[in-house]
Amino acid sequence: MSFRSIEPSEIPALHPVAHVRDGWANFAGTTGIAPWSSFDPVDYPYVLPWVMLLRQEDPADPERLRYVICGDGCRKTFGMSYQGKLFGEDLPGSVVAQRRAEFQKIRNGHGPLYSRTPLPIANREFIDIYRGVFGFSSDDASGAAAVDRYLVVVAPLNVQVPARQPAGRGIPQPLPTAVRSRVS
Repeated sequence: MSFRSIEPSEIPALHPVAHVRDGWANFAGTTGIAPWSSFDPVDYPYVLPWVMLLRQEDPADPERLRYVICGDGCRKTFGMSYQGKLFGEDLPGSVVAQRRAEFQKIRNGHGPLYSRTPLPIANREFIDIYRGVFGFSSDDASGAAAVDRYLVVVAPLNVQVPARQPAGRGIPQPLPTAVRSRVS
């Protein structure tokens, strides 16, 4: 199998990519870009091992990206960590070109993007993964929505995580009946 773009609905509900997919409308509304402040990692504890975060290093060069986070699940799946590396290191040139085209689509507001692909890492090509690429913008005072971060969720096809619970933080929730009777 080779790289294949897929529809969001093709990703199983309990896969880590689906967790972010299902929360995306809360982040970005109808746009393809979300403000970084809208993403709270506390709401996605089971997804974090499968996250890679790329951040733009130079405001004048949207293609100069550095991996600032490479979750433990990614590290184990890849057999190495990308954390601290520049985007493009340790990847075949054809894969770099393909990913840069994806990033360009996201910068143009056509994200998020989903795919199914074998890992592009020597001796790991036998591992098929789902990928979700989500574009975020820094919260700057100008209100500009230029993508400068990419949250990439990557996990093998068979990975499942517990169902995501609604955040609800900051919203008072009714106490269960047994607790209410003890508190009253």
